[in-house]
Amino acid sequence: MGELDGRWRREISPDGLTQLDIAVGDGLMSHEICSPRITDIPSGRVILDLIGQASWDGSVRWLDNGDFTIAIRNYNAGGRVVVNVRVNREAGTFAFGDPPGRHEPLTDLPRRVPEEFHHEAMRIDSSRQP
Repeated sequence: MGELDGRWRREISPDGLTQLDIAVGDGLMSHEICSPRITDIPSGRVILDLIGQASWDGSVRWLDNGDFTIAIRNYNAGGRVVVNVRVNREAGTFAFGDPPGRHEPLTDLPRRVPEEFHHEAMRIDSSRQP
């Protein structure tokens, strides 16, 4: 595996079907930025790769049935916006939100993360307007 600032972590999901690689980089004020790459092990297909892309940070939580959730932040935007994603491995879908909203094809996830992040940032900014 390659290196980004020399620090990597790897996890395999409890069901053995999903690989999570985390590139750990340094942010401001000694914060670590943990950028994930999530791969389907049987096919080798990358589900989501945020390594090296605009200070994306994410944490994954494995669920009992092979599904997982991802909380995604972007430190270029101050880390104030969090986009939550729930991935349904068996159905091949994902949904944004907590609780999850509309299910979309998992193949759309890489394109939809920046769109949803922008949408959520705009929603937060508009709620702060007097």
